[in-house]
Amino acid sequence: MGERKPKLPSLAKVKKTLYDNWALRVKQRDGWKCLLCGNEDLLTAHHWHVCDHNAHMARYCADNGATLCYTCHIRGIHRRADYRTARRIWRAVTAKIGQIDEANIERLAAVEVTTAALRKMWDAMRARP
Repeated sequence: MGERKPKLPSLAKVKKTLYDNWALRVKQRDGWKCLLCGNEDLLTAHHWHVCDHNAHMARYCADNGATLCYTCHIRGIHRRADYRTARRIWRAVTAKIGQIDEANIERLAAVEVTTAALRKMWDAMRARP
């Protein structure tokens, strides 16, 4: 008989695990420090490309994230989301982490979150050391 793929856990659990993995990879890449102020406490991962309602696969792309402390994230971005503030943060982030693969983010933003796409990402995540 053919070998069967192992059953995925619930979609909610898969999405939560992939999101947690994304946040971990972003924080590791950024050296566990806020990219704006250097704080090492209360770190959060912020999406650059809007990921409303888990609608597309860019939600899980490490290039689509930046490590910020809670204060910079909430006060700097979500309470003062004007163009100048966003550009200042973007310049600070790209200066510290280098070029971001915006084309990949845009490509993934066009990929709808489906069971097949989640399975592929889940398998890739599980295969990583």
